[in-house]
Amino acid sequence: MNERTKTEHAVCPSCGIDGSFELIFAAHNIPVHSCILIDSQAEAISFPTGNLELGLCHSCGVASNLCFDPKLIDYDTSYEETQIHSPTFGSYARTLAGEWFDRYDLTGAHVVEIGSGQGEFLQLLLDLGVGSATGIDPACRPVDGDQMKLINREFSPDLADIGGDFIYCRHTLEHILQTGGLLEQIHEYLGPDSGVPVCFEVPDFDRVLDECAFWDIYYEHCSYFTVQSLARLFIHHGFEVLDLRLVYGGQYLIIETKQVATKMRPDQPGIESRDLTKLLDKARTFAVRTDTIRETWLQRISSWRQADKKIALWGSGSKAVGFMTGLGLGDEILGVVDINPAKHGKYMPGCKPKIMAPDELVDHQPDVIIIMNPIYLDEIGAQVAGMDLTPELVPLYIEGDATHG
Repeated sequence: MNERTKTEHAVCPSCGIDGSFELIFAAHNIPVHSCILIDSQAEAISFPTGNLELGLCHSCGVASNLCFDPKLIDYDTSYEETQIHSPTFGSYARTLAGEWFDRYDLTGAHVVEIGSGQGEFLQLLLDLGVGSATGIDPACRPVDGDQMKLINREFSPDLADIGGDFIYCRHTLEHILQTGGLLEQIHEYLGPDSGVPVCFEVPDFDRVLDECAFWDIYYEHCSYFTVQSLARLFIHHGFEVLDLRLVYGGQYLIIETKQVATKMRPDQPGIESRDLTKLLDKARTFAVRTDTIRETWLQRISSWRQADKKIALWGSGSKAVGFMTGLGLGDEILGVVDINPAKHGKYMPGCKPKIMAPDELVDHQPDVIIIMNPIYLDEIGAQVAGMDLTPELVPLYIEGDATHG
């Protein structure tokens, strides 16, 4: 299923060049959503599915799901992706808000977030001293306050009257296939020569390739970026890159830009075009390396089960959906722990285990807890120890783990 089988010719939705996509990974009949909260196990198991065939553009290095069908996606208010309940993530978000506030002198400014969720990051900026904040997101619950407004719809240039002194978008670009189209919409929204800073944050695809992290590839994410391909995307669509960096333990990329008058093709001289061949070489072995990792995890879980060990997962986000559906797990997992109260008692798309509160682990006494994101290892370890539990804590990936050796 995951073998590289073909090269397709199509117009790249990021760079706009009519070229070749090389298929590097495939996963069929996977849930089309991974952050929807579901009320029953029956509904979760029968959740709608779609096919994912990840192609790498030979011109710009962006990876896209060649089978993506936006009609299968419905971002409504049942979508729950906030990580703000985690002290680790909360600290990171506050630090980033402070950096942007200081760097772009946002005192009294009007900030606009594309894909705002329920406005948690906007609130951090308001707390620091921005004047007003507007979030635009089809999955948000509308708010019409004096300082914060949340608009329940997709971003488009017809909202230009909202204006904005600072535009940003965190973990939304990867959900959009026509990424170049979104940047063109931002140009139209801002008008020519606005000088308004435009900042984006996305997952780093290089890390996914390096770690063979099949659990980080799912239907909702139809676009994947490396440092180089993200830079090419913005430069090609008329933005000057002010800063581009890895953050959050190397998991995320942040790009900070402003508009420029001249747009350039990604293959023109003068544009940062690090070795695409190196990226392709790594991507071409991804499916085979991933099969090895998948088999290692299945053997590990089978060994625990044969020893009558009870297994739980910690973290009910997209990684958990990708991990369980990618391995075909069901009754092997007693439950999935999450600290977000809105998720307790709910189910995840395509998955049998129920989402539980951390204190429910006391009743289940798990022997093994698989941690979906290793950056939370210390935070989770402290919570588990506080409940007088002593399970083996196994992160999906840590540097030097023999699983990924």
